[in-house]
Amino acid sequence: MFYDNHVFRDGGIKLFAIYSFVQSCTIDNNLFDSTAIVIMGSAGAGYMQNCSITNNVSASLIRVSDIPEQSLVTNSCFYGNDNIIVHGLEEGFGIQNENNANGDPCDIFQNIFLDPLYNDQSDGDYTLQIQSPNIDAGVPDSLFDPDGTVGDIGAFYFHQNDVVEDGVWHGAIPQQSWMIYPNPCNSSFRIFSNDEQITSFALYDIQGRLVDHIICNGSSTFTYNASLLCSGTYFIQLFGRSQNLGNRPVFILK
Repeated sequence: MFYDNHVFRDGGIKLFAIYSFVQSCTIDNNLFDSTAIVIMGSAGAGYMQNCSITNNVSASLIRVSDIPEQSLVTNSCFYGNDNIIVHGLEEGFGIQNENNANGDPCDIFQNIFLDPLYNDQSDGDYTLQIQSPNIDAGVPDSLFDPDGTVGDIGAFYFHQNDVVEDGVWHGAIPQQSWMIYPNPCNSSFRIFSNDEQITSFALYDIQGRLVDHIICNGSSTFTYNASLLCSGTYFIQLFGRSQNLGNRPVFILK
């Protein structure tokens, strides 16, 4: 979350790594004297997905990489920015000649250019209204929201499954009903579930790629051998006998 800032020189948000990756951020109402967002990888690759970039003033909006075919800005929302100049992307960004899974106009990279309908951005409330086009507009078949639905665009997801019938809650189990320990970890971690037996879980890397899928024995705890994983941030999507239990990050330090 990055909002209400004035950056005087050399870009506002700058990432320089072998592969630079920005995901699920909200960047709103900032004044940048230069390029707003610089995502440069030393291997030539820069990526952004599921981000809501709104109401910013800048000389140019995004510089991703000097190698367009290795750069990607996808499934993000751009609205109310005074300048939408981008550098380092393949042609097609901003040309709204397709529709996304919600039926909203988008470019070939599934970026949308609609009002995200924050609840009250003037008061710093960037949660989404129920009519927001950001809901379920993130990268499909990647990281899901904690309610088990397709990822929303931006830093705050809209929980869709709070349904109460006959006094019984039928929504997704809140994330705090299960935990990962230790976290960060080195060679292994354990998953503990308070309410549901663990039937399986999927492990994704920071780019949303499936790393492993484990079938569990249906107990309330499970130990995972992480010795072959590289250092980094991963996400676990957990499943019980009756429902998707949501996802949580796990940090591997070697």
